[in-house]
Amino acid sequence: MRNRLISLPTWALFPVTAVPWTAVLFAVGLIDGGSWREALLPAATVGVIVGLGTAMALKYRWRTEQHALGPIPAEDRRTAMRAARKGPAPADPEVRAAALRLAQRQLQEVRRRYPLLAIAGAVYAAADLIGVFVYSHWYLLIPAVLVVPMAISLARTPKQLRARIALLSEPQEPVLRTE
Repeated sequence: MRNRLISLPTWALFPVTAVPWTAVLFAVGLIDGGSWREALLPAATVGVIVGLGTAMALKYRWRTEQHALGPIPAEDRRTAMRAARKGPAPADPEVRAAALRLAQRQLQEVRRRYPLLAIAGAVYAAADLIGVFVYSHWYLLIPAVLVVPMAISLARTPKQLRARIALLSEPQEPVLRTE
């Protein structure tokens, strides 16, 4: 599925990212006891803003991944992408080098984005707490479902990437490629 999403233009990826945000916010508005009209307007507004931002960020990430991998065959590309995150290091030196470049690029991106994401997370948490006190305690559902898992993943990513870089940087036995 991801390979098909990568080739989509941003305008086509936008509904894939905006609909889940809108749906969760709409459900919270309905659970809170509002009419569907009262729930839909804020949900759609936030869904559009967050969905567009998410779509643009994903496209940027996928472009930088493709650039970091370089010109390797599609099957090797999938292997390198997997190896940059988990599993054994590839035996093929070209694939291993592509995985190493990708892991290094991802670590650079995480370091670069960390301050911005921390500020955005703090602003979002403050807005959500205001929603809890002004509107409903159901607003706590939003960070529990969407934000907390993303924050945990973001906090763990640098350590995981450094471990992958160390593994992919280890010397390896020469391998003969047969075709």
